Amino acid sequence: LDLSSNLLVAIPALSPLFNLVSLNLSDNMIDSVLGIYTKLGQVLTLNLSRNRLDSLCGLERLMALERVDLRHNVLEEIAEVGRLAVLPNIAEIWVEGNIFAEEQDNYRVQCFEFFWKENKEITLDGSPPGFYERRNRKSLPSEQMYSSRPPSAVYSPPVLPVGVQPSQS
Repeated sequence: LDLSSNLLVAIPALSPLFNLVSLNLSDNMIDSVLGIYTKLGQVLTLNLSRNRLDSLCGLERLMALERVDLRHNVLEEIAEVGRLAVLPNIAEIWVEGNIFAEEQDNYRVQCFEFFWKENKEITLDGSPPGFYERRNRKSLPSEQMYSSRPPSAVYSPPVLPVGVQPSQS
């Protein structure tokens, strides 16, 4: 459904459209997504670019969301992007053109970090993390990232010198 460029100031109630998977609300005057989960059903792709959003509070409750475009809003805090890290299916996010992206050189590293802490790989602004972003990562190394147990609890067979038989105890 394309509702772009309609001078909307709020998210319309579209929950009766339970088969709606893609919604374009770009180029409107929407300034809040608070309570969006009560107005939208199981939308997978949401375009909110070129609005007046300064907070993403509410988006973290759209559990089916896979792709979201937030370009050219007025998001000042990079932590707003971190709200989306709890979404189980999130895979693609666009945030360039927001205030934090213009003011912070390493905004991509910080955004990826939110998702790495939740064991998620995403694409940001159309590209996956590059060498620089992976190198500057603060969370667990990639081989430990998807383990559900702490590294000390991971089983490793005993190491025996060549030619020595394991004991029968």
